[in-house]
Amino acid sequence: MQTRYFLLKWICIVIACIWAIYLFIVQAFDPFNMSYRKLVRYSPWKEIIIPNRGNIYDSSGELLASSIKYYQIDVDRNKVKNYAKKRKEDPNKIFLRISQIISQNSTENQEKIFEKLTTKKSNTVQISNEIKETELIAMKSVLEKENLDVIIPSFSSIKRIYSKGRLAARLLGLVREIQDDSNVKNRSVYRMEGFCGLEASFDDYLRGEYGWREIVYDANKDYVYYPNLKEKKAHDGSSLILTIDSEIQQVLEDNLLEGVQKYNAQNAIGVIMNPKTGEIIAMSGVSRKDNSMAESMVRASANLPVIFMFEPGSTFKPVISLLALDKKLFKPTDMINCNRYTVGKRTIKDSHELGTISFEDVIVKSSNVGISKIAERIGSVDVYNRVVSMGFGHKTGANIFGENSGMLKKYSDWSGYTLHSISFGQEIAVNALQLTNAYATIANGGKVLRPYILKEVKDNNGTTIFKNETKVLRDISNPKNIELEKQFLKNVVARGTATSAKMNYIDVGGKTGTAEKKVAGIKGYGKYAYTSVFTGFFPVNDPQYVMTILYDEPDYAYHFGSMAAVPTFKQVAEQIVMLPNCKVIQNIRQEKREFVQMPDLMGKSSSEAKQILNKNKIQYQVIENDPTGIIINQFPKSNVSFDKKNYAIIVIDNKSNLKELKVNPSIMPNLIGLTLRKAIKITKALKLDLEISGTGVITTQSIKPGETIKFQQKCKVLAQ
Repeated sequence: MQTRYFLLKWICIVIACIWAIYLFIVQAFDPFNMSYRKLVRYSPWKEIIIPNRGNIYDSSGELLASSIKYYQIDVDRNKVKNYAKKRKEDPNKIFLRISQIISQNSTENQEKIFEKLTTKKSNTVQISNEIKETELIAMKSVLEKENLDVIIPSFSSIKRIYSKGRLAARLLGLVREIQDDSNVKNRSVYRMEGFCGLEASFDDYLRGEYGWREIVYDANKDYVYYPNLKEKKAHDGSSLILTIDSEIQQVLEDNLLEGVQKYNAQNAIGVIMNPKTGEIIAMSGVSRKDNSMAESMVRASANLPVIFMFEPGSTFKPVISLLALDKKLFKPTDMINCNRYTVGKRTIKDSHELGTISFEDVIVKSSNVGISKIAERIGSVDVYNRVVSMGFGHKTGANIFGENSGMLKKYSDWSGYTLHSISFGQEIAVNALQLTNAYATIANGGKVLRPYILKEVKDNNGTTIFKNETKVLRDISNPKNIELEKQFLKNVVARGTATSAKMNYIDVGGKTGTAEKKVAGIKGYGKYAYTSVFTGFFPVNDPQYVMTILYDEPDYAYHFGSMAAVPTFKQVAEQIVMLPNCKVIQNIRQEKREFVQMPDLMGKSSSEAKQILNKNKIQYQVIENDPTGIIINQFPKSNVSFDKKNYAIIVIDNKSNLKELKVNPSIMPNLIGLTLRKAIKITKALKLDLEISGTGVITTQSIKPGETIKFQQKCKVLAQ
């Protein structure tokens, strides 16, 4: 019996030794390649870290576009259970606290979070994939303080926010998000890229640099915390500072939208430049259907000032007359016979007989016959070279998405009629930016500039990495001839075809254009299709602004440039010089100004208001949304003193519309709790400048409810 016991004992010892030796050999020398079988249970990945897209600001630092990064958050239930076990607490109590913290720091519902945590059996539970970065930071901070590091965050998406709504929508453009959701864990294919507009033009600056990190998942596709994994940090995109002035952009867009309806035009276009630097201060193109289109559709639409091509018509005549002065072929007082003129089989005539007029009056009275004869004296070669040197026939170099080069025939393709046609703006097509830049050349003394819209680029640390500067491409004239041409254009407004652009206190120079429009499918020009255009600058002696206003196919009753484009030009110019930051008024001698105090017109009928304004000898403009309504807004506000030469503005609308908004036009309303759409509607009626951060419902506003508000005062709101 004892012998068998010892035998069994030694057999067990030998078996144990053999087993120990076997395990040592397997682990130390891996003869069966067991390590490979162990490793295939884990899935290594390289996860892409998505950078934040850069912001876009206007010239004064106003935010135009920004991004909000959203994350998916999962809760590790095993960690929660281990935490509860150590503290000897009910796991459901911990789940309840976690759901409270997440709910308090986000828009997620606490009950739904708690239900997910307690009913789902997987190790990790997805709570949401729409958690903002600020919300994530806040909830992680609270959880870490309570030693509840149980959240697993991962990137979900980025949303682009345009804080001023539709302002400059076509110019800024939009982005598109590209993401392959075929594998939820692999987000390496997600990217946001500029689709059109400035978002596309400067995508290289805005998009940033992607990073990556190594991660490991187990067979259940849960995270495995593995030491010494490599990582490369992402670099957020750089921010753009544009030359655009938001206030002037708003003025331009409001007037174009009003004009496109008033004149029943297909499109309206406006460009405003600084003629001394080449900076594009405002640029807008609107369509009759814009108000009925979704914002994203408007953003995806063509940026008309650089895409829409048109024959410049009579606005092209100063290009030819300036060249004639440079070549010393004419003096301003030289007389030219402007009766009907036959060239080959073609007869050139004006809308009415002008007889014999001076060289200057060929521009002032806009004679096709006169400018044709001037072009003949100059010669085709010199005309062609001047047209090219002033920037026509090729892109401006502004690097704006979709910009076209216009249309200018090669000199070898010119026919016997081309020279005369081009002299009065036919057989050539331009865009509004090209035409504005050509007039900037006249306004600044003969320097052809490269227009630019990107002022500066800053990285995410605020360091300037690029700064644009004024670039003179060439000089095309001399100061004496430029001054003569400016006087011609000043007289166009003083006594020529653009008298309705005249301002009492600021000299304006410019030229009207009424061009027939080619229509698809029809040979030659359409019967009633015209473009109405006016390009000008002010003040003439020291131009600060050059502006082009164009209407595409307005009603025939308004097809002349003097009847549609000129009035809009004047309205925009008057509103620009009344802006607080405009320097034009500061240069007017104070002793020449007469001030008048604005009366209180709020709530009065149209006839009562007009009677009071006339009695006080105040010039005024009326925005009449409802002729039977009352005054719901006025500028300036009551008891404010302003230059008598300026125009007051009164807004007439239905009483019910004012009641619907439930606001006093002079008092800041309470926007907290309102949707962004409702807030934008209210503040637009009050002529407030609303700067929006975030999305959703408004939670804070910079101007307290009840405070007195000023015209175009800025109010910052935060929406969550």
